[in-house]
Amino acid sequence: MSLPTARGLSESEEDRAFLQRRVALFGLIVGSGYLFFWLYRGAAMLIDEYFVGFREQAFWWHLLAAGAFLTLGLSCQRTVHSVRYIRMGELSALSVGVFATGAMAMHIPFEHRPDYILLLALTNVVIGRAIFVPSSGRWTFTLGCIIGVLLVGSVYLDALRMDMEKWSAADSTFKRLVSSRRK
Repeated sequence: MSLPTARGLSESEEDRAFLQRRVALFGLIVGSGYLFFWLYRGAAMLIDEYFVGFREQAFWWHLLAAGAFLTLGLSCQRTVHSVRYIRMGELSALSVGVFATGAMAMHIPFEHRPDYILLLALTNVVIGRAIFVPSSGRWTFTLGCIIGVLLVGSVYLDALRMDMEKWSAADSTFKRLVSSRRK
């Protein structure tokens, strides 16, 4: 192996093949995780006979995110690609997958904690990328910051849609229950 450059890897064929294998593994693992939870969600809706859930936008945004990461993994599996193709494929899959995850969270009702769902999903993406894809710490940090801004923005927009009367009624009921137990 040659010495790494500022972008993380040298330009040798061995390093390109290593990068392609790792990006493919990242796409397959993250995409499989997304697909597993999408299938679990679909099965739960079938068991609960909640067929309206299949028409909700969050369900289909979730599938788009899974498809973006799986497409990355499958496209890097067989054929030899240039480093530029691999990096652009990775950036495209991250962009589409993270955007679709944010859009999915914006269509989940606030009672189901879309902020927590989004935090867990995007944490898996960032940590998976940091583990599997060789790159500089600066680039990983930049991607993490961009994803963090999306997370905060999506949670803020979700909080704007929150029904304050419903939550204040639930809060007063909770306070009454707690105070009655203390007596």
